[in-house]
Amino acid sequence: MSVAKIQDYNGRPAIIIDGKPFPPMAFNGYHDDPAYVRDLRNSGIRIFSIMANTDWLRPGGPTVDDDGNPCIELSGFEAFKEQAERILENAPDAYLLVRLGVHPPADWVENHPDDIVRYSDGTTIPAIIVSEVHGDKLPGAYSLCSDEWRRDGTAGLMDFCDKVDAAPFADRVIGYFLTAGGTSEWYYVNPLVDGDRYADFSPAFRREFSRYLKEKYQTDEKLQQAWNDPNVTIDAPSIPDIQSRFFTDVDGRIVEAMRMQEALPRTMDCDVEMNPERESNIGVFLNMENIHATQVADFFEAWHNGTANSIIHFTRALKERYPDKLTGAFYGPYGCTHYFNNGTSSTLRVLDSGVVDVLASPGDYLGREPGGYVPQREMSDSFALRNTLFFTEDDTRIHTDEPLYRDAMRCYTAEDSVRLLKRDFARNICDGTYAWWFDQHHGGGRYKHPDIL
Repeated sequence: MSVAKIQDYNGRPAIIIDGKPFPPMAFNGYHDDPAYVRDLRNSGIRIFSIMANTDWLRPGGPTVDDDGNPCIELSGFEAFKEQAERILENAPDAYLLVRLGVHPPADWVENHPDDIVRYSDGTTIPAIIVSEVHGDKLPGAYSLCSDEWRRDGTAGLMDFCDKVDAAPFADRVIGYFLTAGGTSEWYYVNPLVDGDRYADFSPAFRREFSRYLKEKYQTDEKLQQAWNDPNVTIDAPSIPDIQSRFFTDVDGRIVEAMRMQEALPRTMDCDVEMNPERESNIGVFLNMENIHATQVADFFEAWHNGTANSIIHFTRALKERYPDKLTGAFYGPYGCTHYFNNGTSSTLRVLDSGVVDVLASPGDYLGREPGGYVPQREMSDSFALRNTLFFTEDDTRIHTDEPLYRDAMRCYTAEDSVRLLKRDFARNICDGTYAWWFDQHHGGGRYKHPDIL
C-alpha cells in the first residue's frame, strides 16, 4: 500500500506520498473522457479526486431514469471503479483521493424519524439533498449529529473500503475525503427558523445538546447558574425560542447599506426600508444583556459541535483502519456562510482531533472577475500550526462555461480564463495552501482547452 502523509516541506504542510512531495494542485471532477485525463496528466496533474457514493446510498440495480424509462443503475462502488480504471489507464502514475458521500439512503431517513431535524410544532420540512453524483428527496433533513447515522454510515463506509482494498488499484488510493449534508459540504439544507417555528427538537440533537452541556458544565447546578434558570437540567435542556436567538443578518445589512448609498434618501430600486431606529442584537456578537445569551450561545455551539463530532467519528474510523492514508472533509469556512445556522465554530475541535488531515472549502464567490481576488474562507495558518492542510476548491469558471457562470465572472475569452487560473494558482502558492481544480458539471471538460491545458 502507498503511504500518504501530511508533513512539513520547506516550512509548510505538504502531501508526501511514499516519501515524495507532491505539487499543491490536484484535480476533482468527472473522468469520462480518456483524452481529457491524458491531457490533465500531461499538464502535471498527479492526484485525481473521484466523486463517489457508498453502496449503502446507491446499491445499484433496476431503476428508472429522469424520463421514467427503466434502466440499470451502477452501484456506488461500481461507478467509482469505472472512473478509477479510466484514470489509471490514461495516467498510470496517478494517485486517487476518494471524495465519498456518507449520506443515508432515503428509506433509512423515512425509517428514522427521530433523526430528522424537527421544529417546535412537531413538524419536519421535506429536504432535497444533492451533490454532483446523487440527489434524493427526503421527508426532512437528516441530523448531522445522529448516533444512528454515525453507526450505519460507518458500516457503509467500511463496506466501500472493503471493496476498494480488494480492487487491483488499491495501492493507488491515498485517502478518503468524506462528504455529507447539503451539496456534500456538511451543512443543513433547511433553516433553523422557518416562519414562527424553530428547530431543533429532534431526539438526535437533544442527545447531542445534553452531551455538550455535560462536557461543559458537569452538573445541573452549574448549568442552572450559567443559564439563570433554576429548572433546566443537562438531560432535558430547553431549546431557545425565536426571540432569544434573534440576530441581525450582517451580510444583508451591508448589502442594504450599499444599495441605499449609506444614508442617502434614495431607494435605487431597493424594496427594503432603511430605518436607523430598528432594534436588533449587536451584529454577530453575543448580546450579554440578553438574559438568555448563554443558553443561545450553548445551543449554537452544540449545533456546530454535532457536525464536527460526526466528521471526527467517521475519520477516526478511517484512521484506525488506514493510519497511512489521508482523511478529510468540507468544514471550517468563516466567510460566505451563514454565521449561525451553518457556521463552523468547532473547526479547532476538528483540527485538534488528530484524525483529520485535510479540510476544504471553495473560495469566496465575490470578486472572481478579471482584476478581482478570490479570498479564502479558512484560517489556513491555524491548519499549518497543527500539521493539517487546507484545500481550496478552485472551481474557477472559464469563458466556455454556461452563460450563468461566464457572465457572473466576466470571463469571455481564453486570455481571461488563463489569467484567472494563473491568479488563483498563484494565490495558493503565496498562501502555502493546496487546492484542486473543480470540474463539477456532469461529464466534465471545463478545462479541456489547449491554452488552459
